[in-house]
Amino acid sequence: MTNLAKDIMRWLEHPACEQGRPADQAAYYDKLWNDLILEIQRIEGCEAPMDYEADFARMAQYSGPLYRIHREFEQEYPYGVLENTSFVSWTKQKDFMDFSWLEKGKKVLLIEGKAEFPDIGIDLVGIKKWANKYDHPLSFNQFEAEQEVVFPLMFETIVDMKIKEIA
Repeated sequence: MTNLAKDIMRWLEHPACEQGRPADQAAYYDKLWNDLILEIQRIEGCEAPMDYEADFARMAQYSGPLYRIHREFEQEYPYGVLENTSFVSWTKQKDFMDFSWLEKGKKVLLIEGKAEFPDIGIDLVGIKKWANKYDHPLSFNQFEAEQEVVFPLMFETIVDMKIKEIA
């Protein structure tokens, strides 16, 4: 659990203003998130998983609406968005106007996506809640407000894209 907590914090601490992650870091995290998805699937396939395993599988996965913000974009569809099979940061939080790294008065590209079975996202706050439930204290500090979900940026999962001004 300690290594997973450190990996999650390193993921969360990646500056929002940077373009992507270095290739070696992206590969490392892709393996980590894919391994977690396989573990969730393994647990869900068990006839009688332990309570803590069942809770992990339930709390660590996410299906539902997702939101992603790009501060740099082109003015016309598809706004310079590039499909990416590597995992990227999304949020469950539809009300993102108070995120600390957004500048008031600036325009952003809001990407709305959807994680649907069989493709699931990794819910980082769900993992935190699971860890705290099982006496592995984990804190995300200022990052918790973002309600981060890790999921690839694939056009087939995008519901809408629009330019929006931060009020």
